[in-house]
Amino acid sequence: KIYRNVSPRKRLNNDNLRPSRSLKRSDKIRSSRVEKRESSPKQRFTSELSEAILEQFGGASVFIDENCNILEAIGEFRKYANLPVKGFTTNLNKMLSEELQHILQATLKKAKKEDQKILYKNATYSNNGEEKALDLIVKPFKQNNLDNEINFVVTFIEKEIELENIIVSEKITVDSRSQEYINELEDELKKTKEELHTSLEEIETSNEELQAANEELLASNEELQSTNEELQSVNEEINTVNAENVQKMDDLAELNADMNNLLESTEIGVIFLDDNLRIRKFTPAIQKHFSLLNSDVGRPIDNFVTNFGRNKGRGLVTRCKKAIETGKTLERNIVSKEGRHYLRRISPFINSEEKVDGVVITFVDVESLQRAKEKLIASEKRYKSFYEEDPVMHFSVNPVTSEIVQCNEEAIFRLGYETKEEVVGRPIFELYDDETKLKAVQLNKIFKKEGELKNVEMEMLSKKGEKIPIILYSNIEYNEKGEAINYRFTCVDISELKDAQEKLKEQKADLERANKDLEQFVSICSHDLQEPLATIKFGSDVLGKLYAEKLDEKGQNYISYIDEASDRLSNQIKALLEHSRIGRNTKKTTVDTKELAEVVKYDLGKRIKDTDAKVSIGNLPKVKAYKVELRLLFQNLLSNALKYIDKSRTPEVRISSYKEGDYWVFSIMDNGIGISEEDQKTIFTIFSRVRTKEKYEGTGVGLAHVEKIVQLHEGSIWVDSQKGVGSTFYFKIKAN
Repeated sequence: KIYRNVSPRKRLNNDNLRPSRSLKRSDKIRSSRVEKRESSPKQRFTSELSEAILEQFGGASVFIDENCNILEAIGEFRKYANLPVKGFTTNLNKMLSEELQHILQATLKKAKKEDQKILYKNATYSNNGEEKALDLIVKPFKQNNLDNEINFVVTFIEKEIELENIIVSEKITVDSRSQEYINELEDELKKTKEELHTSLEEIETSNEELQAANEELLASNEELQSTNEELQSVNEEINTVNAENVQKMDDLAELNADMNNLLESTEIGVIFLDDNLRIRKFTPAIQKHFSLLNSDVGRPIDNFVTNFGRNKGRGLVTRCKKAIETGKTLERNIVSKEGRHYLRRISPFINSEEKVDGVVITFVDVESLQRAKEKLIASEKRYKSFYEEDPVMHFSVNPVTSEIVQCNEEAIFRLGYETKEEVVGRPIFELYDDETKLKAVQLNKIFKKEGELKNVEMEMLSKKGEKIPIILYSNIEYNEKGEAINYRFTCVDISELKDAQEKLKEQKADLERANKDLEQFVSICSHDLQEPLATIKFGSDVLGKLYAEKLDEKGQNYISYIDEASDRLSNQIKALLEHSRIGRNTKKTTVDTKELAEVVKYDLGKRIKDTDAKVSIGNLPKVKAYKVELRLLFQNLLSNALKYIDKSRTPEVRISSYKEGDYWVFSIMDNGIGISEEDQKTIFTIFSRVRTKEKYEGTGVGLAHVEKIVQLHEGSIWVDSQKGVGSTFYFKIKAN
């Protein structure tokens, strides 16, 4: 980068950058200490001897620099100097008493000036309130360096003084010393003034020279500043251009990466050719069609054989040249050797100058599209076949004009027309009579609102004006915008169904009449049979009472047979009459089947008690049913469970239920004698009885009653039984 000088600045004082003299001296002292450590035994002996002498005479020596900073000290230094009350210092002058400070300063200046050792005798000072005296020796030492620094060795030698001489000596010493100190200061001041005057003259001369040089430097600085500004401006422009180039390079790299990822992720074979039909670039997917390597870049495309055959390769070159000449995209569906369908697209490559500079060839796998197209064609064919061959009438109606747009052949046939042109284009309402038109207008409002109609019974007019009853189904076809584009009407001709309904009505009426006649016949027969049967019964009783003594055992057995047969016939006539009356109560009510089963259990309480039976009733639902008939059903099934039991067993009966879809399924399970598979086929037939070793009373009508009652409730009944183990009767009736 290039920087510009904004404002002139003074030159830095190099003296400030020099290490301090004290640091230099410290370094020298440290080096001297090192030398001392490494010195000979003789030097160590000399040092120890000096310390012993100072200790003997109570003295101390201090090695200081020009600023009185202590560099080294030996001897009893604490007798003459103390640390300050606050803070810390290594300056000897600040550690002495006020009297010794003046003496030391004067002696140091004198020693420096005369460059020789100075002895100051009988110097008095106060230390902790005690007056003491000493001799002060100052010896200068010049350092052999560039700055010619001077260090000093200050030696304090303690002296004893008499108490009576302290005051007089103090007065004389202070005045003479002060005067001497003043004289020295005056001499030094005079000398300093002379040196200052000389220095001022030298500074003025140097200042004039520096001023001239400064003017030259300012002129040069202005030129440099101007040049710097120009360079900075150029630098900024270069930085701007550089940043733009870097950004463009990043954008180009990102765009190139996006393009490569796009071409690879789409798995579409793409190959780029220049205007000479030489390979410039290709995607990995193109290797399905050309055996290309990265080293093939730059080779002509006609050197390679495609996966679509040799002739296809020559045709490819021809069409590439045509795309370059015309600037148009050429497309063609082709099939590979494996039988897969591809869309080959040859597009001109347009460069940045809007000129054709080659072609781009892409191979798009359209196998799934081809399969879907084939399926669509087949589906359309099937739909058309279904539409035309469907045995019901189909109409497509315009939602705006209500005109018939299309219809199938069945509609033409049913309505008695010969061609579609007679029907297509006519309003759909023309196929209705006046009454049906009014109904169609009302239905049209519902149709537009709900979008469909189902199971609407209407009538259409044939070409001859005959009414054709139909069932109408219709819905609306919408486009992508949700707008109705077509009404589809499906009309089922129910003429035959209507005829069948009429016949069924007639048959139903005939059956109802026959049923009434049968019921009347059964009632009459039952009534007419009861009277002669009662006569037979009466005659048998009279014979048994009046002629019992005259009849032998065989005659009495015959009379017993007559009585039993009469009773059995009477019970069968009553059961038959009861069977014919089932279903006469046509009103259903809500029946609590659990409560009903408890009532039946109570009615059969004597038999339950006699047989010591266990009857358990689970949770049973409430249903809509015929209460009297349903009670008879439970009574017959529970009675049979208690009746058909092995005498060695205690009867156990369990009644339960569960829901299955729209029906309630009931079960009555017992541990009776069971029913064989052969008898299970006929047990619900009237007067049919199970063949058993033992004789059980009954008429064979009970289970026939049960089946009829279940059928009356639109249900069914079946049995699951194992001979000698027990039976479970299931029946289901509709839930509420």
